[in-house]
Amino acid sequence: MIELFATTAIWGLSFALAKKALNRLHPLELVTLRLFLGAVTATIIGRLRNRPNVERRALLPILLGVFEFAGTYILYTWSLKFLPSGVVGTLTLSTSALIFVVALVAGVQKFRVEALAGTVLSIVGAFFCLPAGGALSGLTPSSEALIGGGLIMASNLMFAIGNVAISKFQVPGASDPNATASGLWIGALLSAIVCAASGAYDHPHELSVQALALPLYLGIVPTGLGFTLWNQGVEKTSALKASFIFNFKAPLALICGWLLLGEKLNPRLALGLVLLVLATRMIRKKPQTLL
Repeated sequence: MIELFATTAIWGLSFALAKKALNRLHPLELVTLRLFLGAVTATIIGRLRNRPNVERRALLPILLGVFEFAGTYILYTWSLKFLPSGVVGTLTLSTSALIFVVALVAGVQKFRVEALAGTVLSIVGAFFCLPAGGALSGLTPSSEALIGGGLIMASNLMFAIGNVAISKFQVPGASDPNATASGLWIGALLSAIVCAASGAYDHPHELSVQALALPLYLGIVPTGLGFTLWNQGVEKTSALKASFIFNFKAPLALICGWLLLGEKLNPRLALGLVLLVLATRMIRKKPQTLL
Protein backbone atom coordinates (compact mmCIF):
# COMPACT_ATOMS: atom_id res chain seq x y z
CA MET A 1 0.00 0.00 0.00
CA ILE A 2 3.05 2.24 -0.12
CA GLU A 3 2.09 3.28 -3.66
CA LEU A 4 -1.32 4.48 -2.49
CA PHE A 5 0.03 6.51 0.45
CA ALA A 6 2.72 8.07 -1.75
CA THR A 7 0.16 9.09 -4.36
CA THR A 8 -2.19 10.45 -1.71
CA ALA A 9 0.58 12.70 -0.41
CA ILE A 10 1.40 13.87 -3.96
CA TRP A 11 -2.23 14.58 -4.83
CA GLY A 12 -2.86 16.37 -1.54
CA LEU A 13 -0.45 19.08 -2.66
CA SER A 14 -1.77 19.38 -6.21
CA PHE A 15 -5.14 21.08 -5.61
CA ALA A 16 -3.69 24.50 -4.86
CA LEU A 17 -1.08 24.17 -7.62
CA ALA A 18 -3.75 23.34 -10.21
CA LYS A 19 -5.80 26.32 -9.04
CA LYS A 20 -2.76 28.56 -9.49
CA ALA A 21 -2.01 27.15 -12.95
CA LEU A 22 -5.49 28.18 -14.11
CA ASN A 23 -4.42 31.82 -13.79
CA ARG A 24 -2.45 31.34 -17.02
CA LEU A 25 -4.15 28.47 -18.84
CA HIS A 26 -7.71 27.58 -19.82
CA PRO A 27 -9.00 24.54 -17.85
CA LEU A 28 -9.16 22.36 -20.98
CA GLU A 29 -5.67 23.41 -22.02
CA LEU A 30 -4.33 22.50 -18.59
CA VAL A 31 -6.08 19.12 -18.65
CA THR A 32 -4.79 18.29 -22.14
CA LEU A 33 -1.23 19.28 -21.22
CA ARG A 34 -1.36 17.33 -17.93
CA LEU A 35 -2.68 14.17 -19.57
CA PHE A 36 -0.21 14.38 -22.46
CA LEU A 37 2.77 14.82 -20.12
CA GLY A 38 1.35 12.15 -17.84
CA ALA A 39 1.05 9.75 -20.78
CA VAL A 40 4.68 10.33 -21.76
CA THR A 41 5.80 9.78 -18.15
CA ALA A 42 3.67 6.65 -17.66
CA THR A 43 4.86 5.23 -20.97
CA ILE A 44 8.50 5.59 -19.93
CA ILE A 45 7.75 3.97 -16.56
CA GLY A 46 5.80 1.18 -18.27
CA ARG A 47 8.68 0.44 -20.64
CA LEU A 48 11.10 0.22 -17.71
CA ARG A 49 8.91 -2.25 -15.82
CA ASN A 50 7.38 -4.04 -18.79
CA ARG A 51 6.50 -7.68 -18.14
CA PRO A 52 6.28 -10.23 -20.97
CA ASN A 53 3.30 -12.51 -21.43
CA VAL A 54 0.92 -10.25 -19.49
CA GLU A 55 -2.82 -10.37 -19.89
CA ARG A 56 -3.90 -7.40 -22.02
CA ARG A 57 -7.49 -6.19 -22.00
CA ALA A 58 -8.33 -3.58 -24.63
CA LEU A 59 -11.39 -2.37 -22.73
CA LEU A 60 -9.52 -1.29 -19.59
CA PRO A 61 -7.39 1.49 -21.16
CA ILE A 62 -10.52 2.84 -22.86
CA LEU A 63 -12.41 2.93 -19.57
CA LEU A 64 -9.44 4.56 -17.83
CA GLY A 65 -9.04 7.13 -20.60
CA VAL A 66 -12.72 8.08 -20.70
CA PHE A 67 -13.52 8.00 -16.99
CA GLU A 68 -10.44 8.11 -14.74
CA PHE A 69 -8.48 10.57 -16.89
CA ALA A 70 -10.45 12.70 -19.38
CA GLY A 71 -13.75 12.71 -17.50
CA THR A 72 -12.25 13.12 -14.04
CA TYR A 73 -9.72 15.81 -14.95
CA ILE A 74 -11.95 17.93 -17.18
CA LEU A 75 -14.68 18.13 -14.53
CA TYR A 76 -12.23 18.47 -11.62
CA THR A 77 -10.20 21.25 -13.26
CA TRP A 78 -13.33 23.09 -14.33
CA SER A 79 -14.67 22.98 -10.77
CA LEU A 80 -11.58 24.94 -9.65
CA LYS A 81 -12.86 27.88 -11.70
CA PHE A 82 -15.88 28.06 -9.42
CA LEU A 83 -14.63 26.87 -6.02
CA PRO A 84 -11.53 27.38 -3.83
CA SER A 85 -9.03 24.53 -3.99
CA GLY A 86 -9.67 23.72 -0.31
CA VAL A 87 -13.37 23.19 -0.98
CA VAL A 88 -12.64 21.00 -4.01
CA GLY A 89 -10.19 18.93 -1.97
CA THR A 90 -12.73 18.54 0.83
CA LEU A 91 -15.48 17.38 -1.52
CA THR A 92 -13.21 14.67 -2.95
CA LEU A 93 -13.32 13.01 0.48
CA SER A 94 -16.76 11.67 -0.46
CA THR A 95 -15.29 9.59 -3.30
CA SER A 96 -15.19 6.41 -1.21
CA ALA A 97 -18.99 6.43 -0.95
CA LEU A 98 -19.29 6.61 -4.74
CA ILE A 99 -16.74 3.81 -5.19
CA PHE A 100 -18.72 1.66 -2.74
CA VAL A 101 -21.89 2.13 -4.81
CA VAL A 102 -20.20 1.69 -8.20
CA ALA A 103 -18.39 -1.45 -6.98
CA LEU A 104 -21.73 -2.94 -5.90
CA VAL A 105 -23.36 -2.12 -9.26
CA ALA A 106 -20.37 -3.53 -11.19
CA GLY A 107 -20.39 -6.73 -9.14
CA VAL A 108 -16.83 -6.20 -7.92
CA GLN A 109 -17.79 -5.75 -4.27
CA LYS A 110 -20.52 -7.74 -2.54
CA PHE A 111 -22.59 -5.87 0.01
CA ARG A 112 -21.01 -6.40 3.39
CA VAL A 113 -21.64 -4.56 6.61
CA GLU A 114 -17.91 -4.12 7.25
CA ALA A 115 -17.43 -2.53 3.80
CA LEU A 116 -20.26 -0.08 4.45
CA ALA A 117 -18.92 0.64 7.95
CA GLY A 118 -15.44 1.20 6.53
CA THR A 119 -16.80 3.66 3.98
CA VAL A 120 -18.61 5.64 6.67
CA LEU A 121 -15.61 5.60 9.02
CA SER A 122 -13.30 6.75 6.23
CA ILE A 123 -15.43 9.78 5.36
CA VAL A 124 -16.15 10.72 8.98
CA GLY A 125 -12.51 10.23 9.97
CA ALA A 126 -11.28 12.44 7.13
CA PHE A 127 -13.68 15.22 8.06
CA PHE A 128 -12.63 14.95 11.73
CA CYS A 129 -9.06 15.68 10.63
CA LEU A 130 -10.11 18.97 9.06
CA PRO A 131 -10.16 22.20 11.07
CA ALA A 132 -13.45 22.92 12.84
CA GLY A 133 -16.06 23.43 10.16
CA GLY A 134 -13.54 22.56 7.46
CA ALA A 135 -13.14 24.37 4.17
CA LEU A 136 -16.90 24.21 3.62
CA SER A 137 -17.66 26.45 6.61
CA GLY A 138 -16.97 29.67 4.72
CA LEU A 139 -18.78 28.60 1.56
CA THR A 140 -21.87 30.68 0.81
CA PRO A 141 -24.73 29.35 -1.36
CA SER A 142 -24.50 30.73 -4.90
CA SER A 143 -24.94 29.62 -8.48
CA GLU A 144 -21.14 29.31 -8.86
CA ALA A 145 -20.91 27.17 -5.72
CA LEU A 146 -23.65 24.86 -7.02
CA ILE A 147 -22.01 24.54 -10.44
CA GLY A 148 -18.59 23.89 -8.90
CA GLY A 149 -20.03 21.39 -6.42
CA GLY A 150 -21.86 19.55 -9.18
CA LEU A 151 -18.72 19.41 -11.33
CA ILE A 152 -16.48 18.01 -8.59
CA MET A 153 -19.06 15.42 -7.54
CA ALA A 154 -19.41 14.32 -11.18
CA SER A 155 -15.60 14.17 -11.32
CA ASN A 156 -15.59 11.96 -8.22
CA LEU A 157 -18.07 9.62 -9.92
CA MET A 158 -15.85 9.37 -13.01
CA PHE A 159 -12.86 8.59 -10.80
CA ALA A 160 -14.89 5.94 -8.99
CA ILE A 161 -15.86 4.22 -12.26
CA GLY A 162 -12.23 4.19 -13.44
CA ASN A 163 -10.97 2.72 -10.17
CA VAL A 164 -13.63 0.02 -10.06
CA ALA A 165 -12.71 -0.91 -13.64
CA ILE A 166 -9.17 -1.68 -12.44
CA SER A 167 -10.48 -3.98 -9.71
CA LYS A 168 -12.75 -5.71 -12.21
CA PHE A 169 -10.34 -6.21 -15.12
CA GLN A 170 -6.82 -6.31 -13.69
CA VAL A 171 -5.38 -9.57 -12.38
CA PRO A 172 -2.53 -9.01 -9.87
CA GLY A 173 0.77 -10.34 -11.18
CA ALA A 174 -0.60 -10.98 -14.67
CA SER A 175 -1.91 -7.56 -15.71
CA ASP A 176 -0.65 -5.07 -18.26
CA PRO A 177 1.62 -2.42 -16.66
CA ASN A 178 1.06 -0.20 -19.71
CA ALA A 179 -2.72 0.03 -19.21
CA THR A 180 -2.34 3.32 -17.31
CA ALA A 181 -0.14 4.81 -20.03
CA SER A 182 -2.56 3.73 -22.77
CA GLY A 183 -5.46 5.19 -20.81
CA LEU A 184 -3.61 8.48 -20.39
CA TRP A 185 -2.98 8.69 -24.15
CA ILE A 186 -6.68 8.08 -24.81
CA GLY A 187 -7.62 10.67 -22.17
CA ALA A 188 -5.19 13.22 -23.65
CA LEU A 189 -6.67 12.69 -27.12
CA LEU A 190 -10.24 13.08 -25.86
CA SER A 191 -9.30 16.20 -23.92
CA ALA A 192 -7.56 17.70 -26.95
CA ILE A 193 -10.68 17.07 -29.09
CA VAL A 194 -12.94 18.71 -26.49
CA CYS A 195 -10.47 21.57 -26.14
CA ALA A 196 -10.38 22.20 -29.90
CA ALA A 197 -14.16 21.89 -30.31
CA SER A 198 -14.80 24.38 -27.50
CA GLY A 199 -12.37 26.98 -28.83
CA ALA A 200 -10.35 26.88 -25.63
CA TYR A 201 -7.10 27.21 -27.59
CA ASP A 202 -8.14 30.80 -28.38
CA HIS A 203 -8.00 31.62 -24.67
CA PRO A 204 -5.49 34.49 -24.24
CA HIS A 205 -2.45 33.48 -22.24
CA GLU A 206 1.28 34.05 -22.01
CA LEU A 207 3.38 30.96 -22.65
CA SER A 208 6.73 31.13 -20.89
CA VAL A 209 8.98 28.90 -18.82
CA GLN A 210 7.38 30.32 -15.68
CA ALA A 211 3.86 29.78 -17.03
CA LEU A 212 4.62 26.17 -18.00
CA ALA A 213 6.49 25.24 -14.79
CA LEU A 214 3.34 24.27 -12.86
CA PRO A 215 1.71 22.34 -15.76
CA LEU A 216 4.98 20.46 -16.28
CA TYR A 217 5.07 19.43 -12.62
CA LEU A 218 1.35 18.60 -12.55
CA GLY A 219 1.64 16.49 -15.69
CA ILE A 220 4.78 14.57 -14.79
CA VAL A 221 4.44 14.02 -11.03
CA PRO A 222 0.76 13.95 -9.89
CA THR A 223 -0.55 12.67 -13.25
CA GLY A 224 2.08 10.43 -14.84
CA LEU A 225 3.90 9.13 -11.77
CA GLY A 226 0.89 9.53 -9.46
CA PHE A 227 -1.58 7.50 -11.52
CA THR A 228 1.00 4.82 -12.31
CA LEU A 229 1.56 4.28 -8.59
CA TRP A 230 -2.12 4.66 -7.72
CA ASN A 231 -3.44 2.18 -10.28
CA GLN A 232 -0.73 -0.28 -9.30
CA GLY A 233 -1.87 0.05 -5.68
CA VAL A 234 -5.55 -0.37 -6.61
CA GLU A 235 -4.63 -3.52 -8.54
CA LYS A 236 -2.95 -5.00 -5.45
CA THR A 237 -5.75 -4.14 -3.02
CA SER A 238 -9.16 -2.97 -4.24
CA ALA A 239 -10.81 0.24 -5.39
CA LEU A 240 -12.73 0.55 -2.12
CA LYS A 241 -9.77 0.06 0.20
CA ALA A 242 -7.71 2.42 -1.97
CA SER A 243 -10.39 5.08 -1.52
CA PHE A 244 -10.02 4.77 2.26
CA ILE A 245 -6.29 5.41 1.94
CA PHE A 246 -7.07 8.32 -0.41
CA ASN A 247 -8.81 10.07 2.48
CA PHE A 248 -5.56 10.09 4.45
CA LYS A 249 -4.69 13.19 2.45
CA ALA A 250 -6.65 15.21 5.02
CA PRO A 251 -4.40 14.36 8.01
CA LEU A 252 -1.30 14.30 5.79
CA ALA A 253 -1.95 17.90 4.74
CA LEU A 254 -2.21 18.97 8.38
CA ILE A 255 0.92 17.07 9.40
CA CYS A 256 2.89 18.59 6.50
CA GLY A 257 1.71 22.05 7.53
CA TRP A 258 2.86 21.36 11.09
CA LEU A 259 6.27 20.03 10.04
CA LEU A 260 7.05 22.52 7.27
CA LEU A 261 5.13 25.65 8.20
CA GLY A 262 4.81 25.41 11.97
CA GLU A 263 1.01 25.36 11.79
CA LYS A 264 -1.01 24.16 14.77
CA LEU A 265 -2.45 20.67 14.67
CA ASN A 266 -6.17 20.16 14.95
CA PRO A 267 -6.89 18.41 18.32
CA ARG A 268 -9.42 16.19 16.53
CA LEU A 269 -6.64 14.86 14.28
CA ALA A 270 -5.93 11.88 16.56
CA LEU A 271 -9.56 10.71 16.47
CA GLY A 272 -9.72 11.17 12.71
CA LEU A 273 -6.57 9.09 12.23
CA VAL A 274 -7.96 6.31 14.42
CA LEU A 275 -11.17 6.19 12.35
CA LEU A 276 -9.21 6.16 9.08
CA VAL A 277 -7.00 3.30 10.28
CA LEU A 278 -10.06 1.35 11.41
CA ALA A 279 -11.64 1.91 7.99
CA THR A 280 -8.65 0.39 6.17
CA ARG A 281 -8.80 -2.63 8.49
CA MET A 282 -12.41 -3.32 7.52
CA ILE A 283 -11.32 -4.76 4.18
CA ARG A 284 -8.29 -7.04 4.34
CA LYS A 285 -8.42 -8.97 1.08
CA LYS A 286 -8.83 -7.96 -2.52
CA PRO A 287 -12.29 -9.07 -3.74
CA GLN A 288 -12.20 -11.80 -6.36
CA THR A 289 -13.04 -10.58 -9.87
CA LEU A 290 -16.28 -11.98 -11.25
CA LEU A 291 -15.01 -12.20 -14.80
